[in-house]
Amino acid sequence: MTVCHDEEECGLVSDKTTGSGCEWVQNPANGVAVRPGMFESYCDKCKNNDGVPLFLCSYELGFDEVGHSGSGSAYICAGDGDDQKQTCYVNCGAELCIRRTDSDTGKIFYKTARMVSSCPEHHPVNTKQCCAGTDGEPDWAHCTCLQRPTVDVSDDVYDDLGQSNGFIDVWYGACSDSDEYHATDDGSIKLVNQDNISGYYYGIHVHAYNPNIVVTTVKAKSANVDYYYDCARQCSEASDGDCYNVWICNNLKNAAPGNYMEGPISIELYQYGFTDNGVTPYIKQENIMTLTSGEIQLIDLRLDYNGLSPGSFTEGSSTDSSSKQTIFIIAGLLILNQQMLIIIMIVLDNVLKQVMAIVIMFGYVNNLKNAAPGNYMEGPISIELYQYGFTDNGVTPYIKQENIMTLTSGEIQLIDLRLDYNGLSPGSFTEGGSSDSSQKETIFIIAGLLIAIAFIVILGFVGYCIYKKAKQN
Repeated sequence: MTVCHDEEECGLVSDKTTGSGCEWVQNPANGVAVRPGMFESYCDKCKNNDGVPLFLCSYELGFDEVGHSGSGSAYICAGDGDDQKQTCYVNCGAELCIRRTDSDTGKIFYKTARMVSSCPEHHPVNTKQCCAGTDGEPDWAHCTCLQRPTVDVSDDVYDDLGQSNGFIDVWYGACSDSDEYHATDDGSIKLVNQDNISGYYYGIHVHAYNPNIVVTTVKAKSANVDYYYDCARQCSEASDGDCYNVWICNNLKNAAPGNYMEGPISIELYQYGFTDNGVTPYIKQENIMTLTSGEIQLIDLRLDYNGLSPGSFTEGSSTDSSSKQTIFIIAGLLILNQQMLIIIMIVLDNVLKQVMAIVIMFGYVNNLKNAAPGNYMEGPISIELYQYGFTDNGVTPYIKQENIMTLTSGEIQLIDLRLDYNGLSPGSFTEGGSSDSSQKETIFIIAGLLIAIAFIVILGFVGYCIYKKAKQN
């Protein structure tokens, strides 16, 4: 399969039955051109020189992804302009099912296309591209379509199959409804280590099958550093100025002891262009890549977003959507005994929009208690929190604060979705909280309120009811 942008790259085509001609772009714009001989297509002989084409160059075919190789010669019809074009005939509009499989990951896409053109063996554009090649030498990447059966696809089909030239399966008739699946609906991203990586150099290729996904940020962390560091996108020298999807992580190397990174490598990735149920997901995958050249991993924005990768789920954690409703402002603890922990959350209820209501909620952490040896929890307590309604530069942040709360009644800590998101702790938040006198006064005031347990229980229940009602609205 190769991408083919217009009929000028795919020959002069007439309908096989009527001769009225095919349109390359219709709605939907899913046209393809097949090589003569495929699906009853054929082309007329050259118009000049008694139909005999002229020799242009010889070429060698390099080994492709399935081990094919060979050699051949390129020929072009005599004349100039339209004289070099052959008229081809196809079953115009006939449906074909195309299946593309990424052999590296097993990812499969299906697309129903329409046959609107044919790419003749002596096509002037393809033949000249083959012989011009690279630095004036024939280029097998352009010559391969002159010898092997090919399907030239329109931009629409190319996008839906993952924007990659390569081997495909194609058969007559539309794809079944159960098979039809397009890369433009997919959320998976292919990670590939560069070939020359080591403890002193790390670069990774980040490829999204979905052309709508734009990766904006890639961060990496090695086993011997505590934080994620930004990687820099490596740009190509191509005339169009586009950047390759290769990210070089020199900041990580510079932060590693002795500038030497130890595997495994953790990856954090942000993007735009893909949403899932109104959320713009990101990826945080811990220990996903070893320091092995050419290693490949497949991640999925639907399945792995917010860093919830296989192995990162801690026992007793929850991914229930109801835990993503509010923004933390202050968290306090009321310790009844070592077997009962109540988290008092003062939250800004974003559901009420401009009302800016403050609600006190009670959460009995029985799952944690039940998981502790002998149902006895030992401090400090770590907190993980998810929300929606607040974004920072297009990202919906979450909080993961390790060892933030001790088992001390009335203790207060302040966390910030902008500063502390992505679980950047311990160390990212002042240890032991703040000693500011105004905060101490606040602590004493709230601690005094907590003494009146009965009053707080009633207030918490009322607040919880308000919250539930607002959530339903």
